[in-house]
Formats: sequence, C-alpha cells, structure tokens
Amino acid sequence: ISQILAVTSDGIIKDANSTSTQLREFFSHIKAEQIGKYVDECLNSKSFEQSGFVLQDLVNQAGSRLGFDVEYGLYRGMQGKIGFDGIWRAKDGYAFVVAVKSNDLYNFSLDTHANYRKKLIQEGKISEAASSILLVVGNDRTGALEAQTRGSRHAWDIRIISAASLVKLMK
Repeated sequence: ISQILAVTSDGIIKDANSTSTQLREFFSHIKAEQIGKYVDECLNSKSFEQSGFVLQDLVNQAGSRLGFDVEYGLYRGMQGKIGFDGIWRAKDGYAFVVAVKSNDLYNFSLDTHANYRKKLIQEGKISEAASSILLVVGNDRTGALEAQTRGSRHAWDIRIISAASLVKLMK
C-alpha cells in the first residue's frame, strides 16, 4: 500500500487533497480481500509514514461496503473543526461516529470522542437517540479498552470492534 500511496498525486495525504481523493477512489474499486490485506499491512508490517491515515480510509471504505453512507473525517485535528474519523449513516437514520485506533496499548480519552459526538448532535448532523461512537481498534486484544469503556460514563454510547472483525464482517 505504501507503493500505491507513492504514485497517487504527491503521495502526501492531507484533508481534501488530490492524494486522499485518488486513494479513496482506488479503494472503492478493489476487492474486499485486498482491503483486508491493506489493513493488515497498515497494522502489521513495519510502519510506513501515513499508515494511520491509510488505515482510517480503509476502515471508512469497509463501512461503505457494509452499506453505510460514509462521511470521511479529518486526518489531523483542526482548530474549530470536529475531529472524528468518519460518520457512518445507516438507511434507518442511525449514525456511528467512527474513531480508528491502530492499537489499544495506551489509554485515550473517551471524553474526547464523546465530545465529538455531542458537537455533531448540537450541529444537527446526527441525533442523540440514534447515534453512538464506534471505536475500530487495530488489534484483537480489546479487553483493556472494553474495561476502560465499561468503567466510564460513556459505556452506553460506545461500541468496539477490531479491524480484523470489521474486515471479516465486510467480506
């Protein structure tokens, strides 16, 4: 995947640039098996620069293939913008605010993602009653994250899936 990234536009992924547009277009035309291979490469090979951004787009592509209407989020935080990785909307109106984490080796603030959801609700982009946060974690060891979630006040609003399970579901 790093070689494919190198031949797209300037090879540097930024929000709404031609590299991200070309990469997303490429992902929309390849087989599900290849999506899975690229996810594995992002997670298991020696990390290449921008692998997290590629993983984010691959996860959103999986959401699209599962039938969700996908709104891509930001790669990098921006002042005054809501920092979600994606919003997946189902045909029935339910929405997932997606956050992609390459691993669960460190704790991160669930409050941050809850605040993204809250801001999206305030802006009218999603409904409080018909939305939740979906954490997509790069490895299958989600126990620590599950425990952190269960112990938080956000337990009812957060769902967790490993990237491998998401790919399996997509296939």
